[in-house]
Parts: sequence; structure tokens; C-alpha cells
Amino acid sequence: MQHFVCTPATHPAPATLFDRLVVVARTRWQAYRRNRQLRATVRMLQGLGDHTLKDIGLDRSEIESVVASECARHRRQHVDARLF
Repeated sequence: MQHFVCTPATHPAPATLFDRLVVVARTRWQAYRRNRQLRATVRMLQGLGDHTLKDIGLDRSEIESVVASECARHRRQHVDARLF
């Protein structure tokens, strides 16, 4: 005999067109804000002097890749935390 356990989805799919539009708009807005924050961080780091960058362990050519990878790591941690 098999037993199936049905549990509700943690994030049910939006039921109406309006709900779907709200989800899309919210997702786009969050992506826009993340991109602005990323670009602001890159601009701030690029404004630092070479000696200051060296003190924090960065080379000027690494700024964009380091900021992008840290942003991705933070997002993964945030998503992983919501799963548990």
C-alpha cells in the first residue's frame, strides 16, 4: 500500500492575470534595484585610490568581477535561507 502526503506549495502560483502582472512587476523592480546597487558599489570602489584598494586586497581590474560574485553569493545564501 502506498501513502502519498500532499503538502501545500510554499508559494502558490498566482491565480489571476493581475496577480501575475504584480509578480512580474515586483520581480523586475527588484532586479532593477539590485543592478543599481551593484553599479553604485562598483563606482564607489573605482573611486578609491590604488593604495586603499591594495589595503582591502583588490586590484582595480578585479572590482567588477568581485562585486558581481559577492552579489551572486549573497543572493544564493538568501535563497537558501528561505528554503529552510
